[in-house]
Amino acid sequence: MARCWGLLVLLLVACAPALPTSVPAAPAPPDRETPRPTPRLNVIVNNLINNPTPQSSTSNAWLYWPVWDSLVQFGPDYQVRPSVAERWQLSADSRTWTFTLRRDLTWPDGTPLTAADAAFTVSYIQQNNWPQRSALLSVERAEAPDPATLVLTTRQPDMSILNNLPTIWLLPQHYLDQVGFQGYVAKPMGSGPYEIVEFRAGDSLLLRKRSTPHAFRTVFIDELAFKVVTENSQKIRGLQTGEYDLMVQPNLTAEQVEQVKQLGFTVLSFPTAMYGIVIPQGPNQARNTPLTDKRVRLALNYAVDWEAISKNLFGGRNVPAGQFAVPGSLMWDPDLKPIPYDPAKAKQLLAEAGYPNGFKLPYGMDSSTAQAVSDIVLAVQGYLRAIGVEFEIHQVEFGLISDKALGRNNQILGDLYAFGSGDANGFWTFNRTYFGCGRPLGGGPNSFYYCNPEFDRLYEAALAEPDPTRRAQLMRQANRVFREDYPMIFGTINSVLIVHRPEVKGLTIVNGSIFNFDSAYKA
Repeated sequence: MARCWGLLVLLLVACAPALPTSVPAAPAPPDRETPRPTPRLNVIVNNLINNPTPQSSTSNAWLYWPVWDSLVQFGPDYQVRPSVAERWQLSADSRTWTFTLRRDLTWPDGTPLTAADAAFTVSYIQQNNWPQRSALLSVERAEAPDPATLVLTTRQPDMSILNNLPTIWLLPQHYLDQVGFQGYVAKPMGSGPYEIVEFRAGDSLLLRKRSTPHAFRTVFIDELAFKVVTENSQKIRGLQTGEYDLMVQPNLTAEQVEQVKQLGFTVLSFPTAMYGIVIPQGPNQARNTPLTDKRVRLALNYAVDWEAISKNLFGGRNVPAGQFAVPGSLMWDPDLKPIPYDPAKAKQLLAEAGYPNGFKLPYGMDSSTAQAVSDIVLAVQGYLRAIGVEFEIHQVEFGLISDKALGRNNQILGDLYAFGSGDANGFWTFNRTYFGCGRPLGGGPNSFYYCNPEFDRLYEAALAEPDPTRRAQLMRQANRVFREDYPMIFGTINSVLIVHRPEVKGLTIVNGSIFNFDSAYKA
């Protein structure tokens, strides 16, 4: 998803295709009824970023695509397709990617968008530790030898580069040089077909179609209005009355899903995100909590009945995961079974680790305010209390919890962290924001990261492997190392939903987090 539950980056699964050395123009879309101009589309969201720029998150591509362009994009079949970049080539040593850019795209102030802006974007993300840096860790240089050519050189072969780029949103170098980052946050500028009219952190975002037509993206909706609504019954009521047209990732219960179906609304389900409770390595090591002992981390996994949580909260729509991966991705290992619910085994492991009476975590668990997440973390709290592990739950607005995870603004991260993610590009790369010894966001006692050198070795080898079969084998080996270290309480594979009124047509959907409104309209 960058998206979000906890941080719920909700970057969902896309099986990675074999990588071509060059790609022609995208094929024409299939015939459909003629789209109609639409004054406004009102969209319900669970939460909003703490500032309206791509710096906030790697997830929720639907939120950024209206305002920003990227070099390439994903089509409905998960294939990487041209966007600002018309074509590209990979060198024989698999270390140099050369992109040829369109020459007809401008920023809202009329300044041409060039390869220099693309090279600047890559360098700016790397230098300022934006979350997207995890997708660019292997990039050694970004150069623009001429206005239409971008050259990315990697330290070693990295077959994930092309699949990482759809959510690397291009930035205007001249404008950032002029106003600085804070000025950019105050008045963002993108080259997409929409501009930001109004933003209220944690509440609402209004986008309006630019008066000057986009060079190659035709849109039919004049205004896109996103509104945070946290209470599920209020979401459904708003859809019934026509106040809202669409719900994104609404976290409905099984009964509520059936209710909206009975009301005649379209329900799209994407079972492609994994949700669990992360045990942040840095804070727990700095505080020397019992969670530094692997036996304790395994005990916490035995203590939670995810089968019951899935049945009671989601009507069986979710299933226990047992690993930090999603079915269909390269990282998914079908031989890794969920850890069974066994509270007696959990207590035995705690006793072996020196905690026969349990313990209390002083900084508790951080979680977002999304409704379904609240139910899940309360259930987890109850299961862990039953084996003697006590902690408080801190439910926090999404922007603040993102700061906690990323170690920004002197926020103190909890001992546990409610977290969900998927695999937006088939290479798991955006999870490297938090999982990897490179610590792309700095690491340290007040940020969320995980370091295991053996995991890193296998994962980096997988990224460099040109053969898709061998790449998948290495990914699964890395996954097994991760699983056996128990850096999290492995939870469930979640079904992410999109629900909309029947008159909403033309959404271009890859999955529940990667979709856009370019071809959308209301019949």
